[in-house]
Amino acid sequence: MLLSVTGCKEQSPEMRELANVQRLQLFADQIVYQIQYLKDPRTNQCFAYFWDGAGNGGPAFTAVNCESIPTELLIVATQK
Repeated sequence: MLLSVTGCKEQSPEMRELANVQRLQLFADQIVYQIQYLKDPRTNQCFAYFWDGAGNGGPAFTAVNCESIPTELLIVATQK
């Protein structure tokens, strides 16, 4: 009986770099597609809001240029 045992090969630097780039791309995609863009009709100010719901911090909220937000992504609050 012949038994062949092979160990795990260490990844090449190129493969590690590719895996890191892919991991960072996934991270960016997950965040960007969860950002919500809001507009306050009282002030005509726009904001970007993000919170992944994780226990590692609170929400992120910042003012953004309204003209840079595509209309289909903009949520306008109802004016009371």
